[in-house]
Amino acid sequence: MVYLRVVILVVLLVIGGSLQENRKYQPPETIAELAARPFLHKDCSKHVHTGFACMAFIRRYKWNQKEQQCTLAIYGGCHPTKNNFQTFEDCQKVAEPICANRL
Repeated sequence: MVYLRVVILVVLLVIGGSLQENRKYQPPETIAELAARPFLHKDCSKHVHTGFACMAFIRRYKWNQKEQQCTLAIYGGCHPTKNNFQTFEDCQKVAEPICANRL
């Protein structure tokens, strides 16, 4: 009986937490919207998504704001951002002119 109460409590907590998170959720740009717009300064600090829901292991390059250069990243396969380039050269060509802090 105690086991059943614990299971019910856990289920209620999980469902309640999910519902609260959904209220805060802001949908990301659609892939079409993302592809249609140019790379902007706000994209410089975006991360390449590697969450548990995305199980791919794709080598990509991203602008690393801290290192001020393009670095290797592993993309999970979903929730793309503009800071996600197929080649190092593409990353340098697109992101560096916009993101690099020039003195």
